[in-house]
Amino acid sequence: MTRRDAIDAAVARALARVAACGHRGPVLPVSQQPECGCAELSECRAGKGRVPGRVALSDCVRCVGGT
Repeated sequence: MTRRDAIDAAVARALARVAACGHRGPVLPVSQQPECGCAELSECRAGKGRVPGRVALSDCVRCVGGT
């Protein structure tokens, strides 16, 4: 397995853990997204995130131990 294959596999595992998280909700409406467009926020039913209940994918990956 190449290094690139290992990285791809690790990313796939992290995204699978995020997808399986029971706390992850739907993508929030446009009115609750940052104006800069730098992130797409989803609902977090566990209340995590810089603004509680609003998380970016990177927040979810850190929470489920994907890094």
